[in-house]
Amino acid sequence: SVGLSKKDIKGPPFGLMFWGYAREDQTGVGIQTRQFARSLVMEERKTGKLLAYVTAEVGGIPFEVQREVVKRLQKEVDPKFHLGNVVLNASHTHSGPAGFFQYSEVSFYSTNYYSQVFSLLCDGIFSAIQDAYHKRIP
Repeated sequence: SVGLSKKDIKGPPFGLMFWGYAREDQTGVGIQTRQFARSLVMEERKTGKLLAYVTAEVGGIPFEVQREVVKRLQKEVDPKFHLGNVVLNASHTHSGPAGFFQYSEVSFYSTNYYSQVFSLLCDGIFSAIQDAYHKRIP
């Protein structure tokens, strides 16, 4: 069975540095184009094996986001989700907010860490997978 979903993941519209520009003075001043997480969830009928594949319209996705999303999926959706069957892909746009890389890459993409952006990204990706999972049809 297969399910599809698309959820909004646009970060705060004002005052955050853009991803990958490495310039603190290039910040958002409004929303021109929304950004989405697009999810595909497949389950093999005979074995029950799951696969979630997401493309998020962000610059990159740190492992911390995948870990948080998988943890929530296991708890709230299906315990069969794990790090090996939840594939998160970034479209690599520089037009979205930075500041959600909490660890090693924070110094390049933003000098600040914004927990609001991290949470919004995790919530949007989780929601896209959860919705696609519940929309599965043969």
